[in-house]
Amino acid sequence: LVTGASSGIGLAVAKGLARAGARVAVNYHSDREGGEAVVREIVDAGGEAIAVGGDVSQEADVERIMAETVQAF
Repeated sequence: LVTGASSGIGLAVAKGLARAGARVAVNYHSDREGGEAVVREIVDAGGEAIAVGGDVSQEADVERIMAETVQAF
C-alpha cells in the first residue's frame, strides 16, 4: 500500500515497487483519475495494482483502505 501514490514521490514509489514485482495498492485522496492512471500504467507494464481512494488521516478510511487491499490481494 502506497499512500499518496497518484503523484510525486508516492507515484515513483508505487511504480518502483511494481517493477520489483510487488502487488501495489495505489492510494489517492482526491485525485481518482491520477490514481487510476497509475494503476493502468502498472498493469500495462505487466504488474498488479489496484486503486483505493481515501483520506489516511481518517480512521474509518484507513480501515476501509486496508480491507479493500487485503481483499484484492
